[in-house]
Amino acid sequence: MKSGFKLRIEVTYRGRITGGDLRLDMKEVIGAAYFGPENLPKGLLSTHRELIGLALRPDLFPGKSGDVGFRL
Repeated sequence: MKSGFKLRIEVTYRGRITGGDLRLDMKEVIGAAYFGPENLPKGLLSTHRELIGLALRPDLFPGKSGDVGFRL
C-alpha cells in the first residue's frame, strides 16, 4: 500500500460486539461509531477502505467474520 509516508503503521481489527456501551474519552477522540462494510462513512480514505476489505477477506483470515467477540 502506498501512502507517501516513510513510516506508517495501520492496524485493523475484526470482531463482533457482544454487549456493553460505547464510551469515549473526549480527550482522545471526538466521535466513534460502528459501520458495516456496506455502510462505511463518506470521506473515508481509500487506503482505509482497502484495509477494511483485506480484514474481511476469508482467504486471508480464515474463520467467520466477527469470530472474535468482545464487551465494551
